Amino acid sequence: MKNKTLLEVGVKAFIVNDGKYLLLRRTKAYEGETFVRWDIPGGRINPGEATIDGLKREIDEETGLEFKEILSVLAAQDIQRVPGRHTVRITYLATCINPDKEISLDLLGPTGHDDYRWMSLEELQKEPHDIYLDSVIEQILAE
Repeated sequence: MKNKTLLEVGVKAFIVNDGKYLLLRRTKAYEGETFVRWDIPGGRINPGEATIDGLKREIDEETGLEFKEILSVLAAQDIQRVPGRHTVRITYLATCINPDKEISLDLLGPTGHDDYRWMSLEELQKEPHDIYLDSVIEQILAE
């Protein structure tokens, strides 16, 4: 019998505004970890949903911001932190139409985030953050 693994596609956005990036602090630690980390907006796309539509939806749900444009694709990563689940995550560098708007972390009920902050990449590197962001940060710094 074959080992069944759930394959999912996730989308994330490094939203940039005036040299700072929007970070959201998770309310719960990732499975197998004991402390919360900073992360960027995003989540899994729904079956039949285009990746860009999923990205727009996730940005709106998690922040209340309105997507403007993709500046570049930063990474495609294999995320396998949960046994039996394989997520292919695409991370974009993006902008929003209304970046100065107050961020709404609870538009659709608990979003899994309890705080937000606009940070430079240097500030983010000093904070506990999702380990999968390290290579993406390096990519942005290299551009």
